[in-house]
Amino acid sequence: MVAFMYDETLKDKDNAIKSYEAFLAKYPKDLDANDKMSESAATMLQVLKSGKSIEEIIQENINKMGGSPLGTDTGKVKTNENTKVESKPLETGKEVQVMLK
Repeated sequence: MVAFMYDETLKDKDNAIKSYEAFLAKYPKDLDANDKMSESAATMLQVLKSGKSIEEIIQENINKMGGSPLGTDTGKVKTNENTKVESKPLETGKEVQVMLK
């Protein structure tokens, strides 16, 4: 992608922004669910315009969706008063929490 070359290789932020905007004007959405070009272009454009790192942008998006901050996931399933959880022993001697129906 031309915009990526402007940004990463030539360090030309202004032309990178223009190129990402031109790409997104022509291809605003990915036609194939497996293709992430438009999604990636939109994210890179957001990074360039905001001056934030890609990690900061990703974390903001996680926070908007109500997720845990990076590195703070406890690995535990969120439960409520109607959820039944039982501990099951593993061969390793550790236990695993299992949700019951």
